[in-house]
Amino acid sequence: MSDAPVLAQELCDTIIDFLWDDHDTLNSVSRTCSSFTFRAQGHLFREVGISHFAYGIVQARRLVDTIKGSPHLIPLVQHLSFRFSNSAVFDLLASSGISWCNVNRLSLAPIEAAGNAGGFATQSLESIKTLVALPSLRRVRLDFKPFPSHFRRDIYAIFSCLNPGVRILELRSLQLRAWPSNPGYQLLAPISREHPLPPHGLPTVPRLDTLRLISTDGDFLCEPACPLDISALHEVEGFGWENSLLFATAVSGTVRKWTFDNLHRLRNEEILHLIPNITEIDFTALSISSLNLERAMDHLTPAHRIAKIGITMFSSSFSIGSPRTFRESWKGCVATMVEKNPSLQELSLKVLLPHYGQRGAVKEEVEAAFPDMCQGILKLTFVEERHYKFTVG
Repeated sequence: MSDAPVLAQELCDTIIDFLWDDHDTLNSVSRTCSSFTFRAQGHLFREVGISHFAYGIVQARRLVDTIKGSPHLIPLVQHLSFRFSNSAVFDLLASSGISWCNVNRLSLAPIEAAGNAGGFATQSLESIKTLVALPSLRRVRLDFKPFPSHFRRDIYAIFSCLNPGVRILELRSLQLRAWPSNPGYQLLAPISREHPLPPHGLPTVPRLDTLRLISTDGDFLCEPACPLDISALHEVEGFGWENSLLFATAVSGTVRKWTFDNLHRLRNEEILHLIPNITEIDFTALSISSLNLERAMDHLTPAHRIAKIGITMFSSSFSIGSPRTFRESWKGCVATMVEKNPSLQELSLKVLLPHYGQRGAVKEEVEAAFPDMCQGILKLTFVEERHYKFTVG
């Protein structure tokens, strides 16, 4: 019997957990000792999917064969991610017979139609509907190709099959366009006024809490034919959009947090007038300036009761002009924020750094820029750019 000291399994598990994003090391650890295998596999298979468009079907077959050959891995999979896939991949995954019993997050991209004149291929449409109906889903991302307007029935059919437990839905690049397609074709804006569809007649599912619209016109969500329930939305993130005034009006009574990505868009300024019940605003333009923020504050009305303002920006924003100019401009900006929002309880500033070593210099500049009135309100955090998950792009 060996007298060599042995680490407790709990401590080994904790060490392995620190390696959660280092797949090469986790792969080695899983082969080192049988007592390490399950913990390492829990991280290795938490997110599985396809990451190569040209060889997607090959990767999909390999994934299905691996899971079927080791069924104990099925409960470990929590996120199915297909960011560079096609209909053949969706068809294979949907027909694989794998239960995916613990998948709570699904990402499908790109979702594209089979032809210009028709709709989705029947098999592909059914495969997508099968995947979005997985029983444990709570978060879904659907990344679409631009569609002609008559594809809306197929898209709404996908929405109607979403698991009712889904609470967070992200729609990317869903811009329904007029037909025929040519370099000059225009968005149908708003679709609900120009080409309404009749009510869908299906149960409305699911009741969403958070909706992320990335390069997506949200007005189509107000159509009677759209089965999504947006009556209880609490949070909206809008990136790269402009034609969503009907949508903003429809959800103004329930939404409490709204995230903007571009402060100079006229539509964003109009939206601020339409959502008086929000209590939290996030600005994530990244290259944001104090001047743009002050202009945004001008569009707040006395009805607004903003308790929290969040700003995400690159550290390069602090190197524009002289330090004195920077400090004076931000002092005025923060003073305007506080003056316009007497209910303000927190001003959260997240600064993205190329290297964490810059933290000290940037922190000094930021603290010098904010006036004394923000003591107790300002919350300053630093994140390396490589660890920040960009929403746009």
